[in-house]
Amino acid sequence: MMRIFIAACACMCAAFSSPMAAQTVVTGNGSMFTNAGPVNTANPACSGLNDTWCANNVRNGGAAGITNAYARSGNGSIEFSGPVGSSYKADFQYLLSTPFALNALTALSFDYFRDASSTNPEGQAPAFRLMVGSAGGLMGYLVYESIYNGGVVAGSWQTATIGANSNLWLYSTVDGQAFERYDLSLATWQSDEGVDVFKGPWNGNLQVLGFEVGIGSGWDGHFRGAVDNLTYQSATMGQAEVFNFEVSTTTTVPEPASLALVALGIAGLSVAARSRKA
Repeated sequence: MMRIFIAACACMCAAFSSPMAAQTVVTGNGSMFTNAGPVNTANPACSGLNDTWCANNVRNGGAAGITNAYARSGNGSIEFSGPVGSSYKADFQYLLSTPFALNALTALSFDYFRDASSTNPEGQAPAFRLMVGSAGGLMGYLVYESIYNGGVVAGSWQTATIGANSNLWLYSTVDGQAFERYDLSLATWQSDEGVDVFKGPWNGNLQVLGFEVGIGSGWDGHFRGAVDNLTYQSATMGQAEVFNFEVSTTTTVPEPASLALVALGIAGLSVAARSRKA
């Protein structure tokens, strides 16, 4: 629940509008990664890899994976689920190989779905987190939640556009102490005004190290939902990048010529079999 402040609001508001985009298709096998234990766990098949989406921070029965349960722009999306209880958690994380300055962020959005069968509080839906820090590593998260930005609509796909005036809250554990702030905009976090909020270097020079989308941590009740079409752009990018999550397909349909060859092969086997009988 944090916000970002944009210096020169009129300029930033324009920068955050309707970016041209290039699509990156991220494929999964239709299964979800889960962990019944109480310790946050990442999928070992992809954990720590840069420029790779991976299930992370999964605990107490939470689950995340690319499936076709809630198809959005194609045959899939990132599905999230959690059992009845208040201690489950599940994220999907992307670490940038080339971080960029927070104040260079010009576009950010994602699609989310809250299944109407979910029994956790109705204002809870998948959150979006900017992983922020410096050359020294991760310092905290700027978190977007729909409940603080107009509310959550259940039972249908919604698009959350995160702009200059969006509320993002800060969570940090710098110096081993948890620190939270809930009342600032993205524009504020992007400006030097953020310096006075926190003793660390929370200003436009702070870097975006990656992204997370996820559920849980204090949620009370069963949840099912999904995320798709995560979009971002920085000032150094010619166009926005859209991550579209799909289930990979392994079944291939033969071309007509291939079908003809298969038929000829079957006919040949049949002739050979008759010859042996004769």
